[in-house]
Amino acid sequence: MFGASGNTMDIEDIVLSDPAKISVAYAGDFKVSEAPFVEASGIKMITFVGDVAEGQVATMKGAPMFKLGDSFVALATADEAAALTRGDFAVTAGDAQVVAADGDVNMNGKVNIVDAQLAYDIARAVYTDFSAVSMEGFLKADVNGDASVDAVDAFAIQHFALVGTFSEQIDCSIGKRCYGGFPVPGFCCIRPRRT
Repeated sequence: MFGASGNTMDIEDIVLSDPAKISVAYAGDFKVSEAPFVEASGIKMITFVGDVAEGQVATMKGAPMFKLGDSFVALATADEAAALTRGDFAVTAGDAQVVAADGDVNMNGKVNIVDAQLAYDIARAVYTDFSAVSMEGFLKADVNGDASVDAVDAFAIQHFALVGTFSEQIDCSIGKRCYGGFPVPGFCCIRPRRT
């Protein structure tokens, strides 16, 4: 259920299906969900999924959320995510700020080894808030689009900085992990992405 007033929606029902995730459900095709983004630091991705009309933007705590693909997203610390309530989300008039997960973590207009290091540091929880690296920078670091920043993203950004193309993972279900033919814990075999 939801109540609509002008160009704002108030969320009415909260459904707790898993202690690690919070889903806020309301009428229509809309929901707000929380998923891990940086496991080591407790940074969570908050996703507002649904139809938001042209000229409107989803907001969390009054701040516009970023448009990533077809979804509106924001990031929050674990404590901030745990404190979210139904009144924290709305759809209001405004222009969406579109984010490309392109690896330009420091947002200087180029992807280089500094971005790879920033992504690696995000994954290792060197940055636990958005004071040194912006929320948009965190989102740009997730180049493989799996809704988390980890060493795989950092390696892909490094590969792009050195070779000029992102790499893609090979199926790791065969149980062999390698880099240049040598086993490296935590990395799948990779090959250049065909363009």
